[in-house]
Amino acid sequence: MSVKQTHLLRQQIVAGDYVIAENTAQLLKGTLGIGFDLFIQEVHYAVNARQANLALILLEDCQRFFDSACSNEQMKNRLEQLTVLIASCRREKMDDPARQVVVLVLQLLDKPDFPMELGLVDAVAKFAGIAGRYALRRKDLTWFGQIALSSVSWATRCENCAVSEHFFPVLESWMHRITSQAL
Repeated sequence: MSVKQTHLLRQQIVAGDYVIAENTAQLLKGTLGIGFDLFIQEVHYAVNARQANLALILLEDCQRFFDSACSNEQMKNRLEQLTVLIASCRREKMDDPARQVVVLVLQLLDKPDFPMELGLVDAVAKFAGIAGRYALRRKDLTWFGQIALSSVSWATRCENCAVSEHFFPVLESWMHRITSQAL
């Protein structure tokens, strides 16, 4: 996807030509020449337009940004942007794109070579908090269990990080949601 192609996709979304936009997104999958930031903006446009199918098509192609090596700072930035995307999906009540993002992040966390440093602990904790609360809000305990297990598993493998101070508020918010909804 080049900048011109993303501009075309955005115009199609704004114009309400969602079928054409889905076809354009299919054709653009795997195209080089676009960075993660611009790519995730297009997913945000699809979510804000309440076009779950379009967002899912774009998210299918998102894995390639994590297959290549990137710095820990880039990884932190990408995790933060995906966390914001989950919050947008929650606001728009779009479960399927949110689930796709959660699956992507959980696959990353389960990789043995996923970086374990203090800078990423905060990003992982924010992801776990927002994604976990969303799953609890939807009363989907299986989904919540996957989020909790993978994020806490990653946190326990992170030996040199001050994990407790970042994850304690997350656990507290989960417990509050569980007790308030009597789950």
